[in-house]
Amino acid sequence: MPPSPPGDTACEGCLAGQIKEHFNKKIDTHLKVKIQRIHADISGIRPESFRGYKYFILYMDDDTRMCWVYLMKTKTSEESISVFKQFKAMIKNETGNRIQYFRADNGKGEFGLAFQDMLKSFGIQLEASPPYKHSMNGVVERAMQTINKIARSLIYVVKLPVEMWDYAIDHAVYLKNRHLTAALPNNLSKRSSQEPMSPYKAYTGKAPEGVNVRAFGTAAFLIQPKDKHPPAYEPRFQESFMYVGMKGNSIYRVLNIKTLKEEWYADIKFDEYVYPATKEPIFGQLKGRKADDKAKELVPSPYKPENVPAAKMDQAKEP
Repeated sequence: MPPSPPGDTACEGCLAGQIKEHFNKKIDTHLKVKIQRIHADISGIRPESFRGYKYFILYMDDDTRMCWVYLMKTKTSEESISVFKQFKAMIKNETGNRIQYFRADNGKGEFGLAFQDMLKSFGIQLEASPPYKHSMNGVVERAMQTINKIARSLIYVVKLPVEMWDYAIDHAVYLKNRHLTAALPNNLSKRSSQEPMSPYKAYTGKAPEGVNVRAFGTAAFLIQPKDKHPPAYEPRFQESFMYVGMKGNSIYRVLNIKTLKEEWYADIKFDEYVYPATKEPIFGQLKGRKADDKAKELVPSPYKPENVPAAKMDQAKEP
């Protein structure tokens, strides 16, 4: 009898007591073309934000390590498909390249059959990791951890309610894209001879402009618009605003802490030693409520006791 071909053998008793998860320590080959491979992951459920969001999805370019974040209200394939189409159109306009590979986990909701059919219609190959094997999607998993750590620190320092995590996540991604990383440049032969670079520079070819970035959550003072020019000797600025991020390199995103409405301005002065959220009680009053309901709480009621005539108050006290 010829010997049996070589193959793996297993001791079931040994496996019953010693089997454990295997981690692949080999570094995957980075692609050399922008957005040719996209890594993606979706967060776990978060407390519903004032804007109604419960999740966020993170996309990362394999070549430049550039990240993009999209906030989501549900974890359904319909919303993930809509978000991906927006993302795909944006980066196609920016780079002129096409996505060829999409690496993600096997989420049955956000990356289910409907999403996979959509990828096939675009000619994109899905590189799905096996169930419960998050380490095979490790590039974006590590980025997700970093972004959550930054956001958690921002929320703690500014003393924001957790319902404003979406602003912190947006700003955390903005900062991460402009921070130097040892993963770049994407060329092992040049990595030892060149200084690390930021994902923003690798993606755009331009050095990030950090001169306009301010401390998250600090006080912002807006110039009064010309159509609402204040009377003589009245303050020429609008207060009750806080800085929550950047729109590009020169437009500031600020939040009105009384109405919870986000606005964009270019001419703003800041006090980076003052955090309005630590002094404004509205955040505690609105905690757990949607931003759409805030106006009802902020408009003073005409039926408060101080507005009732004294005679009527006396009558109300009588038995």
